[in-house]
Amino acid sequence: MGAYGPVPLAQRAECEIDLTLDTITPVRLVCRICENQIRVDQVEEHNAHCKIAAECCSDPKRTTPQKLELLMNAVTACIQSQNRDDYTLHYLRVLLGITQKGIECCANFNRSVCEDIMDHLKLVIDRNLNNTDPTVSAYANRIRLLLKRDFMLKLTDSGMCTPRSIRTPRGKGNATLDEYVHGEEDNLTMASVARIDDFEIIKPISRGAFGRVWLVRKRATGDLFAMKAVKKSDMIDKNLVNQVIIERNIMAASRNPYVVTLFYAFQNQRYLFYVMEYLYGGDCSSLLESIGCFTEEMARVYIAETVMALEYLHSLGIVHRDVKPGMCACYLHLS
Repeated sequence: MGAYGPVPLAQRAECEIDLTLDTITPVRLVCRICENQIRVDQVEEHNAHCKIAAECCSDPKRTTPQKLELLMNAVTACIQSQNRDDYTLHYLRVLLGITQKGIECCANFNRSVCEDIMDHLKLVIDRNLNNTDPTVSAYANRIRLLLKRDFMLKLTDSGMCTPRSIRTPRGKGNATLDEYVHGEEDNLTMASVARIDDFEIIKPISRGAFGRVWLVRKRATGDLFAMKAVKKSDMIDKNLVNQVIIERNIMAASRNPYVVTLFYAFQNQRYLFYVMEYLYGGDCSSLLESIGCFTEEMARVYIAETVMALEYLHSLGIVHRDVKPGMCACYLHLS
């Protein structure tokens, strides 16, 4: 209806709200690999490149420059594929140049150069947020994360300052570099970089000799995890510091369907936190108490999976030394 009656048909089209694709905000999803928001229409291509970028950084034995070299090779392959538009090709070449400077800065650290590199990477990511080709953002986010970690460690190890007192690059106001590296203002929470604030605690699951385990939900993705909290002072008093470090390293190196996966490891002043996959079935000890005993078929399956887990650990030169029903989770993972 118009102000004084029906709108004439000839004028009605002019009153229609323009709902073209250009004016509609694209629906976004959270990538389970990099945990960044991506457009729904870019999911398939983003996942393909994000997986390659993650594999370039998956080997903990590689140094940051080595991982960056692999990422540069992947970006070069994208440029040579000849199926990119000019805008994307331009920023892929820009990304190569920035990454090369990042590698040089890793070898010869310079704070001002570090700040320039991080600023340029942020600019590249911002200018490609709505690009129809997600290739640039997939690699740029991963490169930026690697350089952030390396620069943060170098600033701290050099004794120039501590994480809580380091000032951010230009334009970041009074925020600390710790907030710049890990904070939400960045919108860059990626696998293996996490804080306790990233998780919502739902309920306690169990309590063991070395700490408590909680069911938690990742705020960014809604995924459920089991979070183990270990008190640092207890580990020091019991002389178990080396054991805790070894346990963390073993879990981080393990990639097997029958061994519990460690997704994140971080700490605060009082606690160490291990964020692991959440297994809905509980452990075999609780299951035995609940049903009395296993059938022959169930026992055969659980024993076979336990053997597969132990065989994998032995192939890595690891001896468990504490195999028991309480350490075997259903469906069955060795913890």
